[in-house]
Amino acid sequence: MTRWFLRGAALVVVLAGAFALFSNVTLAEPPIRSARISKESGREFRNDAPQRQSSSPGYTLLYSFSSDPRDNTYVASFTPDVDAIYAWVTVVEENGADTKQFTIDTQFVAPDGTPVDSEWYEKDTGTVTTYPSDADSFGDQNVARRFINVAGTPNANLTGQWTVNFRVGSKVIASGNFTLGDATDIGQSENAGNAEEALVDAGYEVIEFTEAEGKNGNLFAFVIMLPASQDLYSSETTQQIVDGLAALRQSFPDSGTLYVFLRYTERYEIAYYADALDVQDYLDDPNHDFEKFASKIRIDVYDNEAGGYLGNSSKDFINKNFGAGKYQNPPSPPLSKTSGKIGSVRVTVSPSELPADGTSKAIVTVEVFDKKNQPVPDAEVQFDISGSGNGSVRPRVTSTDENGEAVSVFTVGKTDGSVTITATSGGVTGSGVVTVGTGSSDQPADNVIALLQGQGQNATKVGYLDNAKTTVAVVIEIENFTNVNQLSNPILLGLTALRINYAEATTYVVMVPYQSNVLMFPATKTEYDTMYKNVTTATTQDAKSAAYVDFLTIVFGKSVYVDRNGKPISNFKDFYNKNFTGG
Repeated sequence: MTRWFLRGAALVVVLAGAFALFSNVTLAEPPIRSARISKESGREFRNDAPQRQSSSPGYTLLYSFSSDPRDNTYVASFTPDVDAIYAWVTVVEENGADTKQFTIDTQFVAPDGTPVDSEWYEKDTGTVTTYPSDADSFGDQNVARRFINVAGTPNANLTGQWTVNFRVGSKVIASGNFTLGDATDIGQSENAGNAEEALVDAGYEVIEFTEAEGKNGNLFAFVIMLPASQDLYSSETTQQIVDGLAALRQSFPDSGTLYVFLRYTERYEIAYYADALDVQDYLDDPNHDFEKFASKIRIDVYDNEAGGYLGNSSKDFINKNFGAGKYQNPPSPPLSKTSGKIGSVRVTVSPSELPADGTSKAIVTVEVFDKKNQPVPDAEVQFDISGSGNGSVRPRVTSTDENGEAVSVFTVGKTDGSVTITATSGGVTGSGVVTVGTGSSDQPADNVIALLQGQGQNATKVGYLDNAKTTVAVVIEIENFTNVNQLSNPILLGLTALRINYAEATTYVVMVPYQSNVLMFPATKTEYDTMYKNVTTATTQDAKSAAYVDFLTIVFGKSVYVDRNGKPISNFKDFYNKNFTGG
């Protein structure tokens, strides 16, 4: 693109227990960093896991990802030409705990939310013998490796953030992640690639993101996106503007002027532009004073058909189509420097079992890696907890040190159950699980929450909607969604987590709160299983996409918008057309 720039049906959810979900409703993972093959008989692997554990005897699950079944050096990101990806699991004994055996199940989940078949490596069966945490090495009897084939298989097309879930018995213990991405994506200019990806990860639809030279020889940079909101003055719009400007500043430090275009129609785009130094001042401001920065942002309308700006007529165009108004403050700071560059987040919780005494503690260690498999210093890490147990984690927000590590402390509550501790950095999550007291009375529900939290979804409640226990639902909180695409992935992930853990149910429902009411997205077991079969047997990406579209068409067609008492307000189509735009 060349352009010269300015200077200046309803499921009647009406089942009695539906809204009770809103009112009611350590085996963890220090990293395995490197591996060596012993010259002696048998095989040994080096154990370099961090020695951060509590004083109580217990066990900690360690995992790693690699492309070599003989080398457990942790890999955060892979390219599609890798032959296979191996998930390693061992369990260490903390503080004199007895040697035991654990049977571990490892499950790979693709970025689209569907489980992917995997295989055990050679003689591995999933049964591992524990070994002391301070041991220098471990052997084949201590490890279970499960792998997926990649190069030359449909898995090579499933680029994005993968999740690997680790279970002991029926309980999800930890969720790890790695990135599968095109070699050109991982190898491209780090700043530009990361910032553009950060915009996509934030839910924006990016059409073009680049730098160019103007008539006077000065560099400028611009991004074209579809608007996050049809309300030009909403906080979502201002968030998109500042995020776009921040991404451009991070990517193109030599550009003097930065432009964010929001495509209103194929012909017209609303242009927001500012001097790069003014953008930098805003980014450096710890308070991110948007009121002050707003006076530095200029606005015009670009006419693609005429190839120029409306100039003095732009105000009339904006008033006619959007009315007059004041731009609202963005709800959060602009994209951080590390957004989009994170390849993996690993969480270690030690120990994995605590008494429900209100005082016992577990150490939570986080390691953040970029998409080039390097530790990320100064990366912000946010901790959250969920599940049937309770407790607190402090600090809730911290930053990684020069080695890409951050530490927090979980203090247990007094309620028996299961607690998932999730760490998020740059939109990527990792999690570990702590058993509190006697453990969970509803392990499937806690498993659903653990699985979804590990995939970056804010799942809060799980439960049956009827006394016959045929319909089960999960509540997923989704902030600031403005289009169907932002709903599709959480719905697929939620329905998948329910299907995996509630095989006896006949209907699955994802519940999404919106304002003071609730959206209900149902699917029957038969509908889900048909979609899964079509997806896993598809021989082309187009066929796979068509299977998803067919399934989501059914789900959205049956979806309803209800109040908190379960009374239907409208179908999903009417809700969407009223609150957003048709599509």
